Amino acid sequence: MRIGLYGGEANATYLIAKALARAGQDVLLVRDWGMFHPFGHPVWQDAPLRLDAGELDDGRPWDRDRVRALEARAGWRAPDWVVDPLEAAPAAAPGAGGFAGVRGLDAAFLKAVFLRRPHLAAGLDLLRECDMVICNGLEGTTLGLLSGRPVLLWPFGTDIRLVAGFDPPGGGCLRARVENRFWRRLMRRAYPRALGVGSHDPWVAGGERGDAFAASGARRLLYFPLPMPEVDPPLGRAARRTALAAALGALGVPCPEADVICVVPSRLDARVKGSDRLLRAVARVAGSGRLHVLALGWGRDRQALGEACGAEHVTVLPFVLSKPLLYGLLSGADMVADQFVVGGYGAAALEAMACGAPVLMHLAAGAFAAKGFALPPVLQAKTEEDIVAALAAVLDGRIDLDARGREALEWIRRVHGWRAVADGALPQVAALARAATGTRSTA
Repeated sequence: MRIGLYGGEANATYLIAKALARAGQDVLLVRDWGMFHPFGHPVWQDAPLRLDAGELDDGRPWDRDRVRALEARAGWRAPDWVVDPLEAAPAAAPGAGGFAGVRGLDAAFLKAVFLRRPHLAAGLDLLRECDMVICNGLEGTTLGLLSGRPVLLWPFGTDIRLVAGFDPPGGGCLRARVENRFWRRLMRRAYPRALGVGSHDPWVAGGERGDAFAASGARRLLYFPLPMPEVDPPLGRAARRTALAAALGALGVPCPEADVICVVPSRLDARVKGSDRLLRAVARVAGSGRLHVLALGWGRDRQALGEACGAEHVTVLPFVLSKPLLYGLLSGADMVADQFVVGGYGAAALEAMACGAPVLMHLAAGAFAAKGFALPPVLQAKTEEDIVAALAAVLDGRIDLDARGREALEWIRRVHGWRAVADGALPQVAALARAATGTRSTA
């Protein structure tokens, strides 16, 4: 069975493809050139890259040419199962082979978009050659629908929230708002027709708004944890501090002198992440030399929140790091703080636990229990008072960070390891795909 993958949301399809390829599956990842952000491209997962905050948010889209330049700068080469649709397949005429029953204004919209974005027609040709498709994002979900193949949707945020009606079809200009309304209409066709939705999040990125899966119209929710790379982090406080000092030194940043160093890889955003709760709590309990926060330099509130907390308690780094460099920081952190609003977990928490760091965050434990999903062993906190209590327990030794970090690492390997996903999640998806097509091909 050849499995086609498309969609750059948080590099999820790339991570899934890596795990399945390692397990011996026949996979084909089609590059998503509609993902106008460096975080959604494979190079960000594989190559050591540092982008200054201004370079990241300079207003220019991270289109194919710019991403290709970033890949050349990093010396990154794609695995042989990753294909550029504009190089591997001729771009078919818009609407060639039909748009899978899409007619009227929706078909007119697709034809116009396919004319402007030739990678879509070429990508669709490639997906139609596969036996099933795993996809996410606006483009990926729509191409899965048009492919006529059995589709597993693996959403990771904006895509399913748009379908569920949790996020409005916004955009910076009138054309973007109109286009997003059409994408939402098309994706709302795709969700009921898909084999199901795969996720490890019981609310599937719905966050505090509620259960996005329940509002999406999809037929079934499949427990499909996002596979994580294997990291061999140092264990023990002394070894981790040495690793952190080395990682920061390579970036030209001095290592803070504090009893406990907490890294924040998530963006600093009061509304979406509750970052203000964390920084207010830190200012209350840190004291002189007791606790210091290292935050990556992104998020709309990074400057305001950093200044409010004070330089003696928080350092907002003036750059963002790709995953290999980020893992260096996470492997040296005493602890990691993620979000206190959403109730589910995403890449930041997964990567921290894979690096053996205990994570302070909010999870809606009841939602995990109701769906029968595995609950990560995190340090639970939601309100500012919760965070204060957790940090106080860390500082006075009632919480053993080394033990909690080892527990997190063992859990990640057991639940999100590549073999766990390939042996656990994939067979049920493949069985659904075979049933949908009446084939007996093996997964």
